[in-house]
Amino acid sequence: MALTVGTSVQLSGNVTTLLWIAARAPRAVEQSLGYGAGRLAQGYWIVLLKEMLAPADFEFDGTTMRSGGREGLPRANDAADALRPRVHDRIVQDYGNAGYRNLQMAALRSVTLQGTGRIAKVIPLTPNNPALAPDIQDPKAHGGIQ
Repeated sequence: MALTVGTSVQLSGNVTTLLWIAARAPRAVEQSLGYGAGRLAQGYWIVLLKEMLAPADFEFDGTTMRSGGREGLPRANDAADALRPRVHDRIVQDYGNAGYRNLQMAALRSVTLQGTGRIAKVIPLTPNNPALAPDIQDPKAHGGIQ
């Protein structure tokens, strides 16, 4: 993806807060967010949230200890990895739709448009490698929110 500084883009996928990205070496960011070793070595973009989110704008995906918003550790193949239950689904099951929305609203109270509480997304210059197993490409990380 070609990006330029100051350009607005619409993205989807997992995000975190700047706390888990800023002022760290690429390898430390890989370990925080669950990118395979060397994935960020060629560089990466950090995309920052410009406007506040509403509950309908996001789903909980747990932490980076469980890549892809799924429970348990990443698996050695795509088929096994796809069988891991989604964190989002488990929260809805446990709290119901109204409880889920309340949790979203509570989470948004900690989001800011400045500083380390700002929503951020890392866009690696090195794309995903479909030949790598999920547990290698997106290994267990240090637990940043996503």
